[in-house]
Amino acid sequence: MGQELSSMCTCFDTIQESKHEMSFIDSENKLKDHEGVEKPDNSSENENPFEQVEEISGFKYSTIIKLATPAVDNFTQLINEGVDGYDVIIDKENCKVYSREATDGYIIKYTWNVQYSPQEFMNFMDKAELRKTWDSNIDIINVLGFYNPKESLVYTKYKKFLAFDPRDTLAFCKSTVINGNLAEVTFSVESEAYPKGDKSVRVILYCAGLYAENIEPDDQGNKTKITCLSHMDVGLPKALNNVARKFAGTTIPPLTKKICTELKKYYDQQ
Repeated sequence: MGQELSSMCTCFDTIQESKHEMSFIDSENKLKDHEGVEKPDNSSENENPFEQVEEISGFKYSTIIKLATPAVDNFTQLINEGVDGYDVIIDKENCKVYSREATDGYIIKYTWNVQYSPQEFMNFMDKAELRKTWDSNIDIINVLGFYNPKESLVYTKYKKFLAFDPRDTLAFCKSTVINGNLAEVTFSVESEAYPKGDKSVRVILYCAGLYAENIEPDDQGNKTKITCLSHMDVGLPKALNNVARKFAGTTIPPLTKKICTELKKYYDQQ
């Protein structure tokens, strides 16, 4: 999920495919971790039950997985801290956006409610092949491979915006359970097989992702609260970070509205 520049959040070859190609793994092999989960078991939080994984060319799993625990811990801390100390960028009925500066880059966090269960929402967001239907800022999204049903690597390139160079991310995505709720945590990785390009800026995702929790149904039939957050460095001079994070916040409401539209369309067609 993601974890992404357009939403300032996140989350998304066969193993030998070029990163310059738009490719997706067969939808039957897509992340299944969230499907059929009615009530998450807290005992599974932060566990990795897969003792053996198939390596993905250009990456070493043993190196990446060492970074996963601190990333999940950081994500959990950002979820649990709420929004005290954050600037309120947007405060609409079904979209609230908050942001604050960080030692490295900045943090943006936003929430909205949906009419689908946490499982249904996460299953939809897991489908990389549908990503462009709700995120028009994406130029390329390439699923590099899956270590197991919970963990994958994704390369994403974003379109050029105004005078800014295109941005891209190379990220590890992990489906997990936090506070008894479904979550997708993403963080940046690097590989010589996927070097930083001369014509794009590699964004650093310290941690990003999605968090879905059940709520009491409201008058609109919403029954799940979604929190999307990202702590990142988008490669701008520090003096511009404050402007960037506030501008980014203003782009969120149209994005969440589009996600809701495509979410409904997807399940109406099932």
